[in-house]
Amino acid sequence: MTYQEAVDYLFGLQMFGVKLGLENMRRLCGALGHPERELRFIHIAGTNGKGSTAALLDAALRACGLRVGLFTSPHLCEVTERVRMAGQAVDQEKFARAVAGVRLEVERLREQGVAVTFFEAMTGVALVLFRDAGIEVVVWETGLGGRLDATNVVEPLCCAITRIDRDHERWLGATLAEIAREKAGILKPGRPAVAIRSGPEPDGILKMRAEELGVALRWVDPAERGPVVEPPWRGQWCRVGGEVWLTRLLGAHQRENLAVALAVLEVVRGEGLILPEARVREGLSAARWPGRFDVQREAPPLVVDGAHNPCAMLRLRETWSEVFGAGPGRIIFGCLAEKTCPELVVPFDEAGREVWVVPVKSGRGATVADAAGLWNKANVRVFGSCEEALAAEQASPEEKGTLATGSLYLVGEVLRQSSGLRDEIGLNG
Repeated sequence: MTYQEAVDYLFGLQMFGVKLGLENMRRLCGALGHPERELRFIHIAGTNGKGSTAALLDAALRACGLRVGLFTSPHLCEVTERVRMAGQAVDQEKFARAVAGVRLEVERLREQGVAVTFFEAMTGVALVLFRDAGIEVVVWETGLGGRLDATNVVEPLCCAITRIDRDHERWLGATLAEIAREKAGILKPGRPAVAIRSGPEPDGILKMRAEELGVALRWVDPAERGPVVEPPWRGQWCRVGGEVWLTRLLGAHQRENLAVALAVLEVVRGEGLILPEARVREGLSAARWPGRFDVQREAPPLVVDGAHNPCAMLRLRETWSEVFGAGPGRIIFGCLAEKTCPELVVPFDEAGREVWVVPVKSGRGATVADAAGLWNKANVRVFGSCEEALAAEQASPEEKGTLATGSLYLVGEVLRQSSGLRDEIGLNG
């Protein structure tokens, strides 16, 4: 099986849609020889911040000399980004071999009436790759929710829950309490966990579930802002427990994520991992997470960010103010159809701001008419493609800065065009 054949096969499984539940995944793990039983996991759930927290943990653990696997979703440019080892996306040849092995079991299960989805197969591929590589610790991000997510077939060293807010309400519920119950589903009896405080309603649900399971739940307060880095878009100092820590990740929300990562590292030290503080500092300061307040050009600023729900967009507005002050003068915007609610754009919908609406290359993308209709105050202009908008931006940069946001699909397209990668954004899932 070639790499392209592997990609085509996996995304062909999207015909089975999104299916929450663990029975398929458990059967697939059994067919693969239960690779999840040979690995140690740090399992992360949350509405916003879980990917950044995973990136911080991955970098810190690698700096301490551990063989670390990182599983995240979605990808921005290539599907192999979802499975990382030693800080790099898995080799395409190894990926194809793993997909070929998983495919055999998926097809056998289909003969028994079990329709394995794209994400379930992708999760199986990651488990096989990590097991075969002798990975010592896997940083394991949930895909959707937690309780019924395909990743929830593992017994973790530690669980982490980042900020909980409204998102994916079609699957997770319409209230914070319902969403929190799904996120709390990754907690395991007797296994330690850490969580950032998200408010009385979700916190109450997490606390109740932890008590039911005998989980030692450690609450985390956000790190405080430390001395200012100059220039501020190069990183930030964060104060935790009287000490300062450096990270390249920007914004108050990343101070939350750093605090969660530090708490997790303290917990897993108690599980036998040797994590020298100097090495942890080195790793945290080197961690990167593409597409999250990702500064592509410093003057005038060009930033890409995958914010795609109201809470994330508000944090994005606050981060821009913290880092660059006034602006952005221009926004390149595209979103998925399921995200077309007016609340999404409120933080940036101001008179005098240019908004360039572009289509998102996905079967789930909103029409440009629907995306443009979300904006009431800004000056809206519609483009036929992201490529067209980027060319116009490069020809006439906005002095107050340009921000591309609204969807990780859009971010992937911007990054792909800037790096010359082949176009696969329509395959993302």
